[in-house]
Amino acid sequence: MTSMPQAIPPDHGVPRAFWGEHRQSMSADGYLSLPAQFTEAQFILTKGLDGCLMLAPRDYFASLQAKVRALPLTSRRSRSFRRHLFAHATPVAADSQNRIFIPESLRTYANLTDTVVVIGNDAYLEIWNVEAWEQMSQAVDLMVQEEDWQLEGI
Repeated sequence: MTSMPQAIPPDHGVPRAFWGEHRQSMSADGYLSLPAQFTEAQFILTKGLDGCLMLAPRDYFASLQAKVRALPLTSRRSRSFRRHLFAHATPVAADSQNRIFIPESLRTYANLTDTVVVIGNDAYLEIWNVEAWEQMSQAVDLMVQEEDWQLEGI
């Protein structure tokens, strides 16, 4: 297994940043080993977007939670997103073997098997089914190569 770099440690007033791609085995009962540099963090695990799982440090998840709380309850889309994000959210911390437990409902949602891909997405991690990640990665590569593709504000 290769290790995933943590590009920016949480010091000098700069927030922690997660970068890189890591393929990791997952046990049949849902235990996933994390690279050593992630064992000290307390995380929230929940459904992510695009069919992956989100593994977010508690402080980042708290800031996301505050933003989602501000969405109007009268909006069906807002209520649906709240359900998507919070219904399966669970606090996780690595055990003495540097593993986190992924509940069956979340493993099923992300179609996780015995090998998964953990990617750094700056402030949080995503956990992907290998084939789904390969498809997403190829789609993203094509998107950023389009002539008219641009990011607002960068």
